[in-house]
Amino acid sequence: MSHIKDIARQAEMALDKIKNGKTFPASYVVARLETALEKHPQDALIGHMRDVLSKRAGSDGFFSQRDIAETYDHLYGMSGRNSRFREEAGDLLPDSHASVPANVSGAEGSRVPLEKALEPMYEATKLSEELAGVFSLNKKGSFSAFSDNTLRKAEKFTKLQLQSMDCTPQAVKAIRSNDHFVLCTASIDTSDFTQVEVSVPVQVTNGIPSLPTSFVQGDQLVKLNKENLYVFVKDKNNFKQKSSKKKYADQRSFGTLETETPITPASLEAYTNIEDSLVEAATSFSKSQINIARSVIASQMAGFGIPNAQIKVASSNEKTLTFNSDIPTGRGRVVISVPVDMPNGIPVIPNKFKNIPS
Repeated sequence: MSHIKDIARQAEMALDKIKNGKTFPASYVVARLETALEKHPQDALIGHMRDVLSKRAGSDGFFSQRDIAETYDHLYGMSGRNSRFREEAGDLLPDSHASVPANVSGAEGSRVPLEKALEPMYEATKLSEELAGVFSLNKKGSFSAFSDNTLRKAEKFTKLQLQSMDCTPQAVKAIRSNDHFVLCTASIDTSDFTQVEVSVPVQVTNGIPSLPTSFVQGDQLVKLNKENLYVFVKDKNNFKQKSSKKKYADQRSFGTLETETPITPASLEAYTNIEDSLVEAATSFSKSQINIARSVIASQMAGFGIPNAQIKVASSNEKTLTFNSDIPTGRGRVVISVPVDMPNGIPVIPNKFKNIPS
């Protein structure tokens, strides 16, 4: 009797193997699909197969070839008949399983698929290769979009990561997404009153975002840390400042402004430099010595980039002449007092000055 039961059990196992095929651990199947997706990140069928079976692996510890084939048949229409699934994981399907024929109507079946030979309409760069499986070139994303709640969480995680590096963004916005990543842009204000945008990809697993670990710099992905972020913001800030300066450079005039020397009537010539006459009358310095001392200060001012400084004599004693000079600065015009030593009536180049509060 037991012999008959063994034969029945073996027959049942044989029928089950014929019907369902081999059985694989769920973790093994998911790992195979992960590896295939790394090689072909734009393959929609492999991406969806990985997502569906990863979700089912939480409750099912094993997958039969029949289970995998049913999922394959259900999602095959999304591949556009261009999937590499059979090349990378064809052994997960039953040996006799054929590809699902697509519905062809009218003259479509006689057309030559010329689109396979077309070159991409974008320039292939290192960045496009690294992000090929992250973001599509259209604004809607490559596979599907996340819910608003997931996008808000991705924005929040991006802001928290930047704040942990002492770089608080003014605003963070999710601009693109697919089934695996959300691309956020963070607007950061600089000390020069400019705003720099940083593009940060946020990985999403089973609908749950994680803290970002990299950001986009030029044509590559860079590790997101305080040093790299500060260098990037500084470079972008300098570039924006240079660009803004060059924007209207051709509209600026670089010509010099020249004015005619005013003509003083002979009857008023004695009053043009009345301060010099008063000092000359009160001290032993002559008008010629005062003019020489003034020219020494004017030469010093010109050497500092201050041409045509307004210089007037203010006071004097037996050894020194003091002049007031009105000069332009970034805070407006400022008056300074410059003492000039006059040993034996010969001016010495001044080496100090005093600011006169307005």
